[in-house]
Amino acid sequence: MKCIAEHVKPTEAVNVWLETIPIDDPGLNLSKCNLRTARLCHEAQVLFDSNSEDEWWIVKMLGVVKEAVLIDLQYQQWADSLPTPWRPRFFRKPGTTSAKIPHAEEACNGLPQYVYEDIYVAWASNSCRAARIHLHEVLLHCVSLIKSHPHAETSFDVEQTTIQSRTIISEMVSEICASTDFCLGEIDSVGNPAPTEYRMPLRGYLMIWIHWRAYVSAPEGSERKLWLRSRLEFVSNCMGVLAARAVMDRISKDPWDMRHISSR
Repeated sequence: MKCIAEHVKPTEAVNVWLETIPIDDPGLNLSKCNLRTARLCHEAQVLFDSNSEDEWWIVKMLGVVKEAVLIDLQYQQWADSLPTPWRPRFFRKPGTTSAKIPHAEEACNGLPQYVYEDIYVAWASNSCRAARIHLHEVLLHCVSLIKSHPHAETSFDVEQTTIQSRTIISEMVSEICASTDFCLGEIDSVGNPAPTEYRMPLRGYLMIWIHWRAYVSAPEGSERKLWLRSRLEFVSNCMGVLAARAVMDRISKDPWDMRHISSR
């Protein structure tokens, strides 16, 4: 995930290990998806930083966009093929919320709440969602650069690609919101209120990048964005994980670019 956020090329050792290990495991298969995403983000960043925007640059940028679409399909296939113990279960949230901000309840009321077998399975699913959000933010930036290039002749529907990416980002943000009460230990695996000992700092720590990634991509001024911020504040103030406060103070103006934040 660090390589994805910082657009750093994965080491050769990681490449070899993930590509040669024969085990068919959901966690390992997700890591393989993330490896492709990290490679793509690095390749895209090289193009973003390039001083040359010639015909070869356009060809390479189009290749990044097409690869991003294929990677997203792999993420979706991963989610669709999860064994039963890895799948979220759904229930409707009661009409209350622990978020202490006006109208915060509206951010997730009416949505199904997700509960999981355990926190590690929940983290895997939500890290997948966060990675997909980041993938599509990078894809959208690629599309905007191609669209603004005076000599680009695209072989894909720019507007439709943009709509699809924004739709997927919105869905992933919604699903992260729906998972939050379980992930922070406020409800148990059957949806009942959990004892306070469930709210371990580890739970908050595991969700920082996921919440922050969703927060940055949530629509500006939306109830959902306010609610996600309240959850980061909860992790910082109530769970004692101060890194949650640090990321809120370093919000990027470009939702695809988190390098200067994640590296500090």
